[in-house]
Amino acid sequence: MIGFLIGRDSDKRMAELRARNNSITKSIGERIKQRECTIREQVEEIIHSGTYLTYNKKERRLKAIISFEEDLSYCDKNDVLERGIIEAKRKKLKQHFQTISNYNKKFIEQRKKHYTYLWTKGLLSLDDEQQTAIITDDKHNLVVAAAGSGKTEVLITRIAYLIARKPDHVKPKRILAIAYQRKAKEEIEQRLRDRFNIKNVNVRTFHKLGKDILEETGREFRRTDIVDGNKKHEVIQKIFDNKIRNEPDFYKLFLQFVKTLHDKETKEKGETKAEALIYARERAYYSMNNVRVNSRAEKEILDFFLAYKLNGKPIGVKYEPDVDGFRPDFYLPQYDLFIEHWALNEKGEVPDWFSQSTEEYRKSMEMKKKWFTEHDKMLVETFAYEYDEDDPDKFIELLKKRVIKTLQTKHDGNFEFTLKTYEEIVDVAWQSYRTPIDDIVNFITSAKTYGLTPSKIASRLQKTEWTRKQLAFGSLTLPVYSAYEELLKEHEKIDFEDMINNAIEALDNDRNLRADVYDHILIDEYQDISAQRYKLIKKLLERNPKCKLFCVGDDWQSVMGFSGSNLNFFVNFDKFFENPATTKISTNYRSVKSIVDAGADLIKNNSSCQIQKPTLSNREEVRPIRVLRSPHKKKYEGNYHRQTAEDCFTRVANYIKHGYSPRDILILTRYMRTRVARGYRFLSIIRTFMEKAKENGIKIAYGNAEAQSKVRLLTVHKSKGLEAKVVFILNVIKDAYGFPCEIDDPSIYEPARENYPPQDQKEEERRLFYVAMTRAKEDLYIYTWEPAKSEFLEEIE
Repeated sequence: MIGFLIGRDSDKRMAELRARNNSITKSIGERIKQRECTIREQVEEIIHSGTYLTYNKKERRLKAIISFEEDLSYCDKNDVLERGIIEAKRKKLKQHFQTISNYNKKFIEQRKKHYTYLWTKGLLSLDDEQQTAIITDDKHNLVVAAAGSGKTEVLITRIAYLIARKPDHVKPKRILAIAYQRKAKEEIEQRLRDRFNIKNVNVRTFHKLGKDILEETGREFRRTDIVDGNKKHEVIQKIFDNKIRNEPDFYKLFLQFVKTLHDKETKEKGETKAEALIYARERAYYSMNNVRVNSRAEKEILDFFLAYKLNGKPIGVKYEPDVDGFRPDFYLPQYDLFIEHWALNEKGEVPDWFSQSTEEYRKSMEMKKKWFTEHDKMLVETFAYEYDEDDPDKFIELLKKRVIKTLQTKHDGNFEFTLKTYEEIVDVAWQSYRTPIDDIVNFITSAKTYGLTPSKIASRLQKTEWTRKQLAFGSLTLPVYSAYEELLKEHEKIDFEDMINNAIEALDNDRNLRADVYDHILIDEYQDISAQRYKLIKKLLERNPKCKLFCVGDDWQSVMGFSGSNLNFFVNFDKFFENPATTKISTNYRSVKSIVDAGADLIKNNSSCQIQKPTLSNREEVRPIRVLRSPHKKKYEGNYHRQTAEDCFTRVANYIKHGYSPRDILILTRYMRTRVARGYRFLSIIRTFMEKAKENGIKIAYGNAEAQSKVRLLTVHKSKGLEAKVVFILNVIKDAYGFPCEIDDPSIYEPARENYPPQDQKEEERRLFYVAMTRAKEDLYIYTWEPAKSEFLEEIE
């Protein structure tokens, strides 16, 4: 009886369990059916949306499918559902996954066909890559372009596409397009009008955008309230001149910088003792007139004689002249005076890194001293232990006293050392080069671009390790920067950098300012973006959370680092804007294949900071690049200048004779003229070319990129965006004004930069040479000088 009851109870529990399991299975089945229905509806929504699928939405939908797949696997493992049902659902999920994954590709191809009429509005029909770039419509979009690939054309047609497309067309007034130069801004507006009859798009330069935002806060500007680039240069020049002539402490800062002008010092000095010894042995020191010497103390000695006058007269000084088979350190021929700086410490020993032993060195030292005595020569001696790097003035005072005391042994009267004037120092240090004012302006521009006030610069100079040159230049520029900012504040003026910085501040202070006014922001020439411009764009995107960003540029043409641009924002775009869609337009429609290939070979040498990308030419003609080498020896530099100028002129005249328009010819140079202490001076090659052109009645437009009926002669920076059938590049040599330029040292701007990507000093120069080469459509002539041939030529040959 008991067993019967137990059996009945067990059957009851089993029935309850089966009922419960059936209920759970039914519940799971219903939930799975519901999720399956939701996913199907989401896929249908995407398919019928008629719009581009953004990364974030795509990822959400794909993750939902993956999660559902994982739940099905659980059901399969635990026999919750029949295997056949699970497999059918898995098959359907796979189809949904592929549909979503491939959606944008199909969408783009459909749009290319549907909007064909937009692709043919320009001089050339847009190619497949260009169309893809235009239609791709993620939250953040970057178009990586090649030279001559139609960057601006893509941006303009993108605007027309946004306005024309359906169902999600964009109102023109909700589009903001940003260009760097007013000319580019006007060109965008004109093409939109002429080709697409579009007139109401907000096309601005960054500076005008900043000004508009400030005016929206109630601030009013007169034309005289704004300090433009030329006026800024003039104001800073006046501040500098006043300080140089009236503030002795500032003049000392200037001298300290001049002494570092040709320094090759780096921050890496070796971590181990062995590395430190190698660094010390191989370290090169250069005087202010670029003479290599053996030690920092010798540099101080030579710089002293170069910077001072004795009894009102410049001091002639020779370094290591050949005298009877040996080379004394210094010789002053006016006074028949020798100076020897002995590399001995207080124990009479040479440094550890020295190539000679102490015994060998002292033997040579005694031989020299014996010669001075036998020939009755005046000798001034200094020793390594007397020189203190941290207090060089003490050593110089000691040198002064010893020189005067020695001179008085053979000469009557008093002797007095006096500092040379600013103009005299410039002539010694820069010779035919330039004054530091351009670099000071660039430093201040860069500092303001990075939002670094004078007080922040002062803190950075104090707390961060810099090279001597960086510290000296930063210390020289800081008081000029402070005075410039005080002057702007006193007269209630702003410069172009302030327009953007103040606009960012205004957006920070008013969350309603420029809120929900933009659906799309497009930026041309994005490779030249700076920290402050990036911040401005980020603020506008924050105020317009549904707004999409479209940037187009060519990192190979990023050449504005001196004015604050930071290539990092382009090459690492995904670190600043999450999950971007990146497209490439790689066909050069301007240049023949030989030029395109040579340009790519050149930029390969910038592997540390460039996006490596394919570059193709739409033109297969064989047009050899002509590298014209002047064979004149180093001492006949004037002959090289004259030969280059005359040959270039002859070829220009010949092209014009054979029917080429002056507009078809472009002559480029790294520098056209140089700023010296007393004004401007044209480079010798340019001056000779100008004279030849004038004599023969050929009109030349110097620095005017817009000239229509003249041959244009421009710096490479001014040639950006231009093209010509024939291009001549002058002075491609290792020289102060060549390629690479030896007077430009971008490292001096580092105290005025933050998060700037490490680059070799020549990398921006290489990009600039690339810009020069790729202006040519057909014929490219490059002039060089055999004794000083540029290394860039080896990279393209």
